Amino acid sequence: NGEKHAIVKFRSNADFIKMVNEYLAQIKSVPEITSLADFEHLNLEDIDYSTFVGNEKYNYERVKSIKEAFKYFRQYLGGVPVTITDFKELKKYVAYNYTNVSERLYPAVMEVEIYCEFPSLDKSIKLGLIDLPGFGENSNVDKIMTDGLENDVDHAVLIIRPNQQDAGIRQRELDSFSRIGEVQKGISKRSNFLSFLINKDERESGLDSLVNSTMQDINKYFNNGGENFKTFAFPVITNGASNNAEVDKMLNSILENLISVLPTIDNEL
Repeated sequence: NGEKHAIVKFRSNADFIKMVNEYLAQIKSVPEITSLADFEHLNLEDIDYSTFVGNEKYNYERVKSIKEAFKYFRQYLGGVPVTITDFKELKKYVAYNYTNVSERLYPAVMEVEIYCEFPSLDKSIKLGLIDLPGFGENSNVDKIMTDGLENDVDHAVLIIRPNQQDAGIRQRELDSFSRIGEVQKGISKRSNFLSFLINKDERESGLDSLVNSTMQDINKYFNNGGENFKTFAFPVITNGASNNAEVDKMLNSILENLISVLPTIDNEL
């Protein structure tokens, strides 16, 4: 209806503590916290993390980065929602800021509702997209993200951005696929509910090879037993910026796929 604004909603103290404990559970010799004061006084510097690898190393670094920014976002925990009309202001609430810790406010954010026009869609058509930033990084946090979405989502898109360090399908994507599939258990054919989007970041060298490797892995791991998952590949980032024309085409392709399978899904649910 022409609206253009965003509503930023913040975590309660209890929700924040629960999130942090899901990360701490993956780090040996670090106790749970029961209060914001516990987190404030958590001393990560005394932990010998030199032997940490894989998931344990990732979770340690995540908690450390959250603690670095704690004094800047603490005031928002349990706070009232904020309405934003200039979408440029959203970045500090939703993005990981590597250079300016004072604008690393995302740990305090529970969700953001963005109201705007969709490319190529009539204003009378109302469509909702739910983004799960960081999905796949921690299985326990993933569950917090998807709880409550059961039977409330028509289609899921698993976005993969292949790069030289992480090409193809990794265990992370396999775990994400399994978890997101639980959102709509009533759909017998998983490929009617879920599709894949390969984000062709043109800043990556050897991009064509990376995309082909990822497509081959999707066929290897998922397209079996009668399943035929749709895979879309678009250069949604060009020269370091969002390519609106490609985003437009991407959305249309995904929506066309959804329209084609909706009759089947509606009969099952």
